Amino acid sequence: MAQQRDQQFILVKASKSRLSGRQGNDDFDVLDASRKVIGHIFRAPQSPRYRPWFWMITARVPNEPTDRGYAGSREQAMLDFEAAWTKHP
Repeated sequence: MAQQRDQQFILVKASKSRLSGRQGNDDFDVLDASRKVIGHIFRAPQSPRYRPWFWMITARVPNEPTDRGYAGSREQAMLDFEAAWTKHP
């Protein structure tokens, strides 16, 4: 089930948008308004203790060091993703 974040981004469970790769319950793709995958947000087992959610922008090549990071919640990961996307569109 897709979850509308705002007019620019849509968060979708990876199991709905990908046929292979990580597809756990805590694995999401970030889509733009045209439904193109521009990034991922997932709960990473190797993450820092209090920041279990990893986010990354995949649509930019080459990636900037600020195109990824860890967050304490999925909601914070989405906010961080949006801030990074807006900073370097």
